[in-house]
Formats: sequence, structure tokens, C-alpha cells
Amino acid sequence: MNKIKNIINTLVLAFIIATTLDVNALTQGTIKGTTDPDSYIVTDKATLTINKVSSSDTSKFNAYKIIDVFYNKTTNVVTYEFTSDFKTFLAQSALYKTLTVSDYYNLTSGDITSGSTQTTSTLDKLVSSYATYMYSYSVNGTSMSISGITASANLDAGVYLVLPTSTQRVYSVMVGNLTPKAENDTWVISDFTINAKVSDASVVKYIGKVGQTVGSYSYGDEVPCILDVTLPQFPTNANGVVILLGDVVEPIFDLPTFDKFTVKMGDTTLTTKSDGTVVDSSGNIVATIEIPNTYWTRQLEAKVVTLNINYKYLTSTKVTVSYGLILNKSANVSTTGNQNTAGLVINRDVYGESANATGNGPYIPYYTYTTIYTYGIDLLAYKKNDKSSILSDMTFDVYKDSSLTQKLGTITTDSSGKGTLAGVAEGTYYIKNTKTKSGYRLANTTAMKVKIAGSVASDTDGYYKVEIEVPTATLLPITGGSGTIIYTALGLIIIVTSITVFTVYTKKQKQI
Repeated sequence: MNKIKNIINTLVLAFIIATTLDVNALTQGTIKGTTDPDSYIVTDKATLTINKVSSSDTSKFNAYKIIDVFYNKTTNVVTYEFTSDFKTFLAQSALYKTLTVSDYYNLTSGDITSGSTQTTSTLDKLVSSYATYMYSYSVNGTSMSISGITASANLDAGVYLVLPTSTQRVYSVMVGNLTPKAENDTWVISDFTINAKVSDASVVKYIGKVGQTVGSYSYGDEVPCILDVTLPQFPTNANGVVILLGDVVEPIFDLPTFDKFTVKMGDTTLTTKSDGTVVDSSGNIVATIEIPNTYWTRQLEAKVVTLNINYKYLTSTKVTVSYGLILNKSANVSTTGNQNTAGLVINRDVYGESANATGNGPYIPYYTYTTIYTYGIDLLAYKKNDKSSILSDMTFDVYKDSSLTQKLGTITTDSSGKGTLAGVAEGTYYIKNTKTKSGYRLANTTAMKVKIAGSVASDTDGYYKVEIEVPTATLLPITGGSGTIIYTALGLIIIVTSITVFTVYTKKQKQI
């Protein structure tokens, strides 16, 4: 009996100790709650982590608190209240003006483990709207540190939104809960991890054909260009997306015309109209081509052809733009080539309604480069078997084909016996002598190679040399070909014969 009595007394004592020593109490600050005036803000901390952030990403993140946690030590009750910044947002929102904390916790939530930027949850719609507000009113957040593929911060208890402050990727807003839970009569605030809700973009420019970023062309050639673009999967509730594709077309290219452009969305070819608008089968303007636009490369003082894409009508993240650009004489003849820059620009503030197509505000640039080579021909004409006897005023036509139907240009030698032709693509060329000096015959047509195996480099970078021997005339000074000698000889024979016949005939007439 005494044993049972001792056990009961021990249990009663344990109960008294448990209710007076606050073993389940939370750490409190000095800020009082309004829902429960006897409560104080909880200052216990936990770690909020964003997982699967690429180690090559330059993103920086801020955590924005939207719900404070308050604790009443006497009643051992936890209550939740919106932060002052979030209350200000709700007050100016027609849609969420009457939202309560209870309403908030009844909203459907997106999957924090999927990493998808797409959602139909009502919570994501709310926080997306707040993200827009934060960008407009510069709400302060807490910076998160980056380590490897994670971003993290040790934060006071509460509910937080996470957004990047700088990035090379497109993120949707993420929600992290650092709120107390009762476990074994103890309040516990656990760390919280989110898989980053992120989508990547890319752009690659090809020339000539897909897969090729290097090529050689002659002045006046049309260079086939292809922009192979993968757009990010923008967040469902983004309302300020700006997408610009740009290609620096000067100084090495002439500005193109609208009819040079073909735009595909996925496998569907859109219609490019004469005013530069690109429309789908329903007549929606999916993109607008602008020629030129100086925004994207102000510092280069170059003109940029841009496509301003309306993401609302995108049915695919795959966009392909094909067009032709004419290489002009501003392209440098060299073995280092001419770099051409193209790119994709997406505004980082995808929730900002104030975003616009002029590129104002933070943006994410993606660059792609191609290299265009053009070369030159360095010709020397000299007397056959006597290289010291150089020949000026010799004219040569340069052809792309052996049948001499595709003329590329003309070379005339100067007093040093040399002449050049700039702006030729890599390949084999055929050089025909069309005019020669007095005392020389026309040289035979000569084939030469530029850049490819067997080429002979000139002393001037980017030029390849050809040396042409010019034969001397065997009869009369001529400016024609070998056939002219035959005709001249025949003419002389005819003239001599005619004179002889005429003389004989005249003598016979006198004798009669």
C-alpha cells in the first residue's frame, strides 16, 4: 500500500515540476503579438536550405519573411501573424485584401520536392503576386550563403519566401516553413529544405548548318545563320517576362530584311510578315523583329537585329530562327577570323509587371559566338624563267569554278608585279590572264588553293600567294591569246599572196 502511495506522490510531483519549469518553452524576443497580447515573438532559429542549385550558377538568394511566430509562455500556445511588409501588400491587393492567417494555411501548396516552376496551387499564386510587389517596393530580405549546390541561411522562426537577387537561371518563388511543432511535449523547430524551382535557357548560333560555329566566306556571300534557342519553363504566374534574341550584324554584315527570317516554334513554322511581326496560325503576334535596335550592345556602338518574343503565345520552349546575312568588306582578312556575337536576354524579374522590352532592370544574358573567316589572294606576275623580271599592268580574273563561269573578282599587278584580292572563302580558285603587256603572251589559266592543304601563305596575314609565269611573244607584240599568232600569220600570207598576184596581173596587162 505504501509503495502505491509513493508512486502516486512521485507522479504528482513530476506533474508539478513539468508545469512550473517550462520544459517546452520557446525563446522569446521583445516584440509582442497582436492576436495574443501576452505572447512574444519567437527568436529560436533553424536553417532554411535551397537544394540543387547548380555549382556553376552565379545566383544569389534572399529569404523574405511573411509570417512571424509568437509564443505565450503562460498558456504554452503558439500563434502566427503576417509580417508588417506582408500586411502592407495584402492591404493594397484587391484579390488578397481580406486574407487571414487561417486562410493562408488553407491554400493549396505546390510540391517542394519536384523542382518544377509550373504549378496550379493557390499558395503559389499568392506568393507570386507578393514577389511582384517586392520587386516594385524593394522589400528587404535576408541574404543566403552559397556552398556547392546549396543556398542556406540560419533564420528566426517563421515562414519565408525565397527569390534570387541575381541569377543566370529562371527561378520561381519558393516557400520555406521554419515553424514550431509539438513533439513529446517539446516545441521543435526543424530545418527546412527545398529543391530549387528552376528552369534553364540556352542559345547557340550556327552558321552554314546546324552544328557548325566556324566557317569561311567571300565578300558578298550570304551567310546562313541559325539561332537554336531553348527557353526556360517560366513560372505559371509570371507576369513580367521579357525575351529578346539579338544578333550583332555590324560592321561585318549588312543589315538584313524581314523576308530573310524564318521562325519556328517547336516543329511549327510561323509566318513572318512584311512589317516584321511573326504570327501563329491564329494571328497572334508571337514575336516582333526589329532592324536595327541599339539597346543590346550600347557599348559596342553596333546595330543589333532583335526578336522580341511574347512568351504568352509560346507553345514550346524550343525556338529556331533562321536568316541570311551578307558578309561585307568590313570583315577582316586574317587567320584569326571575325567573331560574331548573338545572344538571348531574359529579365530576371519575371514577376515584375513593370518589366519592358527595352531591357531596363536586371536581366539574364546568354551569349553565343561564331567565327567567320575570309582570306585574300596575293598574286605575283613575272617573266617566264626569270623571276627577277616582274610584270606590272597585268590583269587576271579570279573564278570559283574550273569552267570559269563564277567570277569572284579581278587582280591587276602594280609596279612591284603584285596584285591582291581580298575577301575570299577557303577553297580552290582559278585565275585567268585576260590582259598582258606588250611583248608577252597570255599566261595559262592557273589553279590555286586558299587555306586548305597545299596552300602557300603570303607574308601578309590571311593572304595566300600564287606566282604566275608569263611567256614572251614569239612573233609580234600581242595582247591576245595563242590563236592570235595563227591568224596574224595567215593574214600576212594572204597579203603577200595578193600583192604578188596583183603585180603579175598588172605586168601581163601592160604587155598586151
